[in-house]
Amino acid sequence: MAGGQQIREMIKKIGFGKLLLIGLAGIVLVICSMNNEENAGLSEHTMNAANTSDSEPEIEQLTEELEAKLEQFLVQVDGVGKVDVMIVLRSGEGEEILKDTSNTKDEVTESDSQGGSRDSLNYSSSEQTITKENGSPYVLKKLAPEIAGIAIVAEGGGDATVHAALTELTASLFAIDVTQISVSKMK
Repeated sequence: MAGGQQIREMIKKIGFGKLLLIGLAGIVLVICSMNNEENAGLSEHTMNAANTSDSEPEIEQLTEELEAKLEQFLVQVDGVGKVDVMIVLRSGEGEEILKDTSNTKDEVTESDSQGGSRDSLNYSSSEQTITKENGSPYVLKKLAPEIAGIAIVAEGGGDATVHAALTELTASLFAIDVTQISVSKMK
């Protein structure tokens, strides 16, 4: 009974909040030390930007739709006249897929009877795709195709003001650098 009384007095003296905080810190330290020995768990996602034959027609259709919309928009700029647009993609659509990675580090120091020693360090890593119940990968987000460049041929493309307006407008619409846009005068 005296031991229980001492514990109660110690808790009053330290304070329940501080004692709870100390306990939580201990739990965190145990978890962290386990992760240092083998750093495993759900980690950063990796990209899977491989083109599939099923998505190629979709990308072609998307490109044609973007070209048509851009043409309709650019034709409204004063002095442009007739416009023809071509959009070139650097890569197709992709997905960011969740991966489970495990990294381990083994460090061994050996000593012999004559005073010599040898250190060896071994790293290993493994990666596994996280899948849903149906077996398909867990997709974090879909990636839009990346635009490599846009070519614009316009009747008014030879005029410096029109050229600048088409370049700036297209750069801001697609969030690309102006060096990826070429504007030319139509025959």
